[in-house]
Amino acid sequence: MPLPLLQPFYYLDHFQEMVDFVLEHSVELLGPEHRGWLEDFGGMSQEARALYVRMLNRKGRVFDRAKLRYAEISNPESAWAELETAGFAVPVLDADFGAYLDGRTKSQLLMLLRLGGVDDRGWRQLAKEVVRAEVERVLDHATWSQGEEAVGVVTRGRSRELEYLFFLYFGRLSHGLRLFTLRDLGVMRTRRQEGAGFEPRFASREAALEAYFFAEIRRVLDQAVTPVERRILAEQAASWPVGTEEVAQQKRERLLHDLGRALERDGEAEMACEVLALARHHPATERHARLVYALQGAEAARPLLDRMLEEPDSDEELLFAEDFFGRKYQGMRVGALSTMLREARVLALDESGRDEAEAAAVRWFRQRGGEAWHVENAFWRMLFGLAFWDLLYGAQARLPNEFERWPPTLRDGSFGRVHAAQLAELAERWRQPGGLAAEVERTAARVWGEPNGLFFWDESLLPVLLQWLREENPLVVVKLLRRMAEDFQHQRDGYPDLLVRESGRWRWIEIKAEGDSLRRNQLRQLQGLQQAGLEVAVHRVQWMVDPDQEYAVVDVETTGGRADRDRLTEVAVVRVRGGEVTERWQSLIHPGRGIPSFITRLTGISNAMVAEAPTFSEVAGELRAFIGEAVLVAHNASFDYGFLRAEYGRLEQVFQRPVLCTKVESRRHFPGLKSYGLAALTEHFGIPLTQHHRALCDAEATAQLLLRINQRRRAAIAPGDA
Repeated sequence: MPLPLLQPFYYLDHFQEMVDFVLEHSVELLGPEHRGWLEDFGGMSQEARALYVRMLNRKGRVFDRAKLRYAEISNPESAWAELETAGFAVPVLDADFGAYLDGRTKSQLLMLLRLGGVDDRGWRQLAKEVVRAEVERVLDHATWSQGEEAVGVVTRGRSRELEYLFFLYFGRLSHGLRLFTLRDLGVMRTRRQEGAGFEPRFASREAALEAYFFAEIRRVLDQAVTPVERRILAEQAASWPVGTEEVAQQKRERLLHDLGRALERDGEAEMACEVLALARHHPATERHARLVYALQGAEAARPLLDRMLEEPDSDEELLFAEDFFGRKYQGMRVGALSTMLREARVLALDESGRDEAEAAAVRWFRQRGGEAWHVENAFWRMLFGLAFWDLLYGAQARLPNEFERWPPTLRDGSFGRVHAAQLAELAERWRQPGGLAAEVERTAARVWGEPNGLFFWDESLLPVLLQWLREENPLVVVKLLRRMAEDFQHQRDGYPDLLVRESGRWRWIEIKAEGDSLRRNQLRQLQGLQQAGLEVAVHRVQWMVDPDQEYAVVDVETTGGRADRDRLTEVAVVRVRGGEVTERWQSLIHPGRGIPSFITRLTGISNAMVAEAPTFSEVAGELRAFIGEAVLVAHNASFDYGFLRAEYGRLEQVFQRPVLCTKVESRRHFPGLKSYGLAALTEHFGIPLTQHHRALCDAEATAQLLLRINQRRRAAIAPGDA
């Protein structure tokens, strides 16, 4: 179905819609400066207002007037004059000069270099970034502003007032009106509905200004590129407001944490410690305690840990304090995370499931007569969303605008407090067997597909959720839902990967593949589910070396090292099964471009050799069929696999296989060697490598290396593993 046509001034209509919404729902949050901005903007002609909004929708903040031409604006010079008179378009100031340089082409930068008195002939072959840096060094804003290059170059004026208006609507510093366009084109569904209620994003002007202040600080921190800039922020941090509402408090906490970590990376540990000491909540409090311990010793850190143990901010802070205190003060050799992972049951799974450990574990349980589903966080978010749908997205929700997908009460942590009475009523109703399952099923039928930011509408997940609700103890489910409602920020993720049902018993299982670690939020959820009365476990995956497993050992030669821009020149595949090479496939590939001379010297593959070779599209089907369902093996596999995926991607095809890297596995099973390059390993093991950097020779050598690795891997799997 064709998309609807947009009117010539559609973008101005969108801007005005946003402004009218703010005036209707948040007018009390505006100050005199914002009201003045709106009055002056509304007093201009339609074309002047349209030209300003056009600037808003373009990238950057510096514009060349001559290049901003639009068919619907018939008299741009008059429009520019209005904008300049009202202060909405102003000459480029010193603070905007860097932004102006960012938007110049390399040839324009070279011209500016000459303006700064530098002969550009020695700079023409250098990268644009290098030229730009030299321009900024030799050419000051005052000199540039007096020259012809500055004529007609402007930036948006009175931007701070405008940003505040956008902030009231979107909750972030944004100039984008793209969401309105997507809505009008029918691409995006919104929560605009008859009778829908909206309320201001902030309860008071003070709260709005505090949140806006921290949004500006976040932008400064994100754009800070030097330690000096971060030190300046650190010196100001003590004067930041604590915040009167949850939103501002959360922004302040996250900023203190991120600034502290950035200062640590700068080597400013003591200053980082001072910044983190201003925070009140995890994870900043954890980082502060660690730094105090490292800089000032165990006695200085002890009071911080005691406070966390006695009055923890969250489950995660308590877990940290218990673990850190046990290891640093009580002599525990390993923490709770390592202990749980070490004690976990081992699942020996067929390595054809590599790169998808959860799916391989699901198959393992099903092959043994059980039922299993990969559910992770999606299960719990769907349960929470459907159980509390009317409080989250119904008329009682009072969202800030139609585009909002994340209810404000979840964002600021007030959901449990605001809806305490309704939650108590629902909990009483759901204590009856089958009551919650029936209500969730009715809600799903009523609102299925409605836009929301909590979960995806997964038709395969809903039946599992309903079955579990019908069979699980309702008191347990109600307890968990109350836990989520009262602290959704900390309870929205970290849930176990699998839900398993065997002989009528339900279990929640976290799957950890080789090299995976158990994160603290995952341990927190495992403990929380267990304390509520659910059966939980952690299973470690060890890939089983099946003697009959088929491997496709691949090597590729290319025109360069970047899969996104370089192309294949040769592919070879050696199939291995039962400890023997069974088949071989090889082809030169026409790359569709010239082969650089240094690549020819490295591989021996020349332009003449590939002149009559097939293109990748001509061999793609044959290659895919030859690889089949085998485990893909390569030395430095990310390179070979990345190129194959890129080539199939250019054909709009997905190529995905379980992958084993012989370089990684060699480091694991043959530690202590001087080098793990293919040439060094083949020399070490006495494997022939007569034509290194030709695909078939390298694939043959990698296959022999794989056989030696597999001998070690089979020996490493202890008898009796599940």
